[in-house]
Amino acid sequence: MHYFANAFSLPGYLSSYPLIKNHTGSSRGSLTYNAYNPALEGLRGLAALFVLYGHFFYRDRFLDPGYQPSAGWGHLSATRGAVLLFFVLSGYLIGITNKSSFSQAKAKDYLKRRAVRLYFIYLVALVVTIFAHRGDGWPTVLGNLFFLQNFDAYFGWVLLPLTANPPLWSLNYEVLYYLIFLLVWRFRPNFVFLFLTLAVISALPWLSLGFPDFVAAYSTGFVFWVSGLYLAWQAPSVPTVPRRPHFSNVSLVLFLVALDNFQVLHVVLKAMGFRPDYVSIVDFSQLFSLPLCLMLLANVTGRSLPYLPLMVWLMHGVVGLLIAYLWVSQRLFTEWRWMLGTLFSVCSLLTARMFIWDAWLVRFSQLGKISFAVYVLHHPIIVLVHDYFPYAGNGWSFTARMLVVIGVTLLLSYLLEVLIQPKIKAYLLPVRRVEEMKKAG
Repeated sequence: MHYFANAFSLPGYLSSYPLIKNHTGSSRGSLTYNAYNPALEGLRGLAALFVLYGHFFYRDRFLDPGYQPSAGWGHLSATRGAVLLFFVLSGYLIGITNKSSFSQAKAKDYLKRRAVRLYFIYLVALVVTIFAHRGDGWPTVLGNLFFLQNFDAYFGWVLLPLTANPPLWSLNYEVLYYLIFLLVWRFRPNFVFLFLTLAVISALPWLSLGFPDFVAAYSTGFVFWVSGLYLAWQAPSVPTVPRRPHFSNVSLVLFLVALDNFQVLHVVLKAMGFRPDYVSIVDFSQLFSLPLCLMLLANVTGRSLPYLPLMVWLMHGVVGLLIAYLWVSQRLFTEWRWMLGTLFSVCSLLTARMFIWDAWLVRFSQLGKISFAVYVLHHPIIVLVHDYFPYAGNGWSFTARMLVVIGVTLLLSYLLEVLIQPKIKAYLLPVRRVEEMKKAG
């Protein structure tokens, strides 16, 4: 696994488009095309929180040069699950806001809005990142400026993310998916054929056939992205009669953390003898988490897919078999990830029908609104706090550093997302997107 494989993160940089109403009052399950959905925004905020928390622990003494907490603390998050969830969320929101037929005018409008949404905050993040570490050469800086950064080599040519901000790799993936979406939007391919093709390409590195790793990694991520798009374009909304989902949101989130610890398909494939020379930051084994990500998104958007709940129950069964194997082989209590994965999995089953807690997701909606800035800024801010915060060497200093990082990141993100970005958008995009969508029907 690459050195930065645990740097999984992906921002919520989709909020320039209005979100979708979900489960409100007597219209439970009905969808209002241009309404705000606090649960969906909260899901994005929770994923951003997972990313921020996970990066405090993913490298030894990364935050505090004189102290590192127990490894167990780093397994209380779902940083890998967050990137998968954000890919699905990205495809869904792009799809739900571009449902009408393709035209060149609409494509230009779409690209312009994506650029306005991303680039100003991204440039600020690059400046902060360069200030945090000034050792990157101009080729690396220019490559990051044009979203070319990747941990995988392009046929032998490597262009890494900036040293102080390795999570910027995901912007390379996301921008590529924005561009590929134009082809999907224009030609509307058969989704089953598209899924199968992407999944086959994704699996090729595990067969040690010399297939380019970066192509397989892009394919894996795009499976998640296209799944969200499919949910937006073809999955029906649930009936307007109130109906409880099959799983509570809290249960699904707990299971997401459990899967982040177990990495089930990765373990199974290696046990079967598949041992590729290199596993990319996004790889085929992560497809095991796809039904869970779709189930979470379906819950908060009022969408329905056949057999999806059954697939999540089957995932629980597979995890149960893995836990049983670890118990029998006396390995269950040898690593934090096995123990905490088991704990989260059991808690997920116990809370599967506890819908009374599902309102908690909305509490993260404000964080969801600034999650893109949180994503692109938090890592270099951690680097700066590591280098310049004067107090180090114990649990109190570690906690103080965490609070400083959180406070500075949230404050700067609020300034960029809430105070500055809307003015830039209003200047560059004077016509409101809501009005255009209403005219488009």
